[in-house]
Amino acid sequence: MLRAGLLLLFSTLLLAAYAQRPPAKPAEKQLTPEERYQKRITTDFLDGQYIPKDLADAFVTLNEVFKPDTRAQFAQMSEQEATRKVMLHRWIVHNWGLYGGSRFSKYLYDIGISHPDDQALFVMVTYHRNLNKVPLDVKPLVERFKARQAERMEDRMGKVIRDTLERGR
Repeated sequence: MLRAGLLLLFSTLLLAAYAQRPPAKPAEKQLTPEERYQKRITTDFLDGQYIPKDLADAFVTLNEVFKPDTRAQFAQMSEQEATRKVMLHRWIVHNWGLYGGSRFSKYLYDIGISHPDDQALFVMVTYHRNLNKVPLDVKPLVERFKARQAERMEDRMGKVIRDTLERGR
């Protein structure tokens, strides 16, 4: 008798808890990595963060994000010093989705800067120049980043070849 009562009580509690649950949502279609990337590179916002569409929009966004005194401090640094601001670099990479793909990372890729860290550095250099009202010199800067990427690729390929040859001995 006690067992039947406990079973009835447990069943009633379980039913009441289940009845209070929100209805299940229909299963969403799982996106392939390519579909997810295509969606990311066409959206204005990722995780609630606005993604600039181009370099001019990035400057406007940075001007809105940073206080005037912070911008002034950044502008007073040398260009080399400005590129060593790790927190700004991380902020750009993280908030603008450079590693996962975003419309801004695609824009930078399309102008010739493929690596996310190089993309962030490019933004930092050009933003610093913009704040100091000096020519951005985008083309030579892009060429510098392309050469840097090619050098890294050459180093990696050389390492792969050396490792392969050493394993073959």
